[in-house]
Amino acid sequence: MDQVTQQNAAMVEQTTAASHNLSGEAKELERLVARFTLGGGADAPSAPAPARKARPQAARQSYKTAGNAALKAAPIEESWEEF
Repeated sequence: MDQVTQQNAAMVEQTTAASHNLSGEAKELERLVARFTLGGGADAPSAPAPARKARPQAARQSYKTAGNAALKAAPIEESWEEF
């Protein structure tokens, strides 16, 4: 039981160190992102999101590789039967 307690304590230390490291990286990322200007303020009109064109299901292709060459395979048939 003492060994399990020591392992748990070690994991807590590792988790604490990782969370402090992540906090520092998040602050650095925030500092880097703050350098960008997004233009306009709250009253600036926003651009509409670009429309996505739907790809027909028949157009989907899968590729397999052989060495460093991609080989065209049969079209993908989506089915829940394999699950």
